[in-house]
Amino acid sequence: WRTASFAGHPESQWHLAAAYESGEGVKMDRTWAYAWYICAVPSYNREIEAGEEESHSEALRDARQSASDLASKLTEDELARAQNLAVELKTRYAAAPP
Repeated sequence: WRTASFAGHPESQWHLAAAYESGEGVKMDRTWAYAWYICAVPSYNREIEAGEEESHSEALRDARQSASDLASKLTEDELARAQNLAVELKTRYAAAPP
């Protein structure tokens, strides 16, 4: 999922976030999970606006909800780091065409 996430693919960004949240295939890291969920939001929006995938509306809601749920589990410091990381990821990877 990492390579596709770097290429701006929202579903891969969501799956990478879920992997970081659960520790599946990567070291569990809730700050990275939150950041990738947040990065997936504008990536999904881009594809929805382009009319590429109708199913992305539900996935977009799920990415937002997953980030919100995870934010409530983070400490104040973790959330601040996760938000800063999310800005960096969105700048680098959310605007990239899939």
